[in-house]
Amino acid sequence: MITASKLSGQGWVEYRGLLREWRESRRQLMGIAGPAMLCQMMPALAAMLVTAIVASLGQTQVAAWGIASRLETFSLIVVLALTMSLPPWLGRCYGAGRWQEVRRLMNLVARVVIVWQLILGVIVTLLASPLANVLVGSSDVAEALVLLVPWMLPSYAFLGICMLVVSAANALGWPLRATLLSFIRLFVCFLPAVWIGAQMDGLRGVAIGAAIGNLLAGVVAWRLYRQAIGSLGKPLRKISAAASV
Repeated sequence: MITASKLSGQGWVEYRGLLREWRESRRQLMGIAGPAMLCQMMPALAAMLVTAIVASLGQTQVAAWGIASRLETFSLIVVLALTMSLPPWLGRCYGAGRWQEVRRLMNLVARVVIVWQLILGVIVTLLASPLANVLVGSSDVAEALVLLVPWMLPSYAFLGICMLVVSAANALGWPLRATLLSFIRLFVCFLPAVWIGAQMDGLRGVAIGAAIGNLLAGVVAWRLYRQAIGSLGKPLRKISAAASV
């Protein structure tokens, strides 16, 4: 039988040397945790700003945008599953230096995401009018939702690529690069395009701007990934140093 004294002094609850381990690993821990926290905070801030932009168009538009945001979550279920299941595999490949396997995995999941999201986007677009009538009791909100769906749903194929690259960057030891990519997606590609679209064509412009922002984010993310993965013939220390710049 394991006694309390044994548990407190050895094994998985060992407490001796914790302070020394913390001092040795705190920089590495914060180098990963800090960017990860920023990545989690930025989407919430961006969502608030987008809602403020749409709110300037009217209450009906805000209601339609809120429902479209719920459809986004449903549409991206496969992508979210991949962002959770892919990092452990990439982490194993990273630790073993199997970069060809990393390339194969990323190419495979990118094709899956693009095909799935485009097919789903086309189906939902074709069913946009009856779907809006089922989801919304107000005819005005339903009409506004029909304006959003044909542009936004297919563009989630490129948004999914960006999300996968951000997840992969964290798994491959590039937390700062993942944070930078999240910032570019939200505050360089998405928000400016949505604001310009709202000024030019109201809610339809918001939908077109959101689609353009997602497209740009996906293209930028994949290009950055290809540039990073192309340098992986170098030693791991050099890669990690370059990624932190």
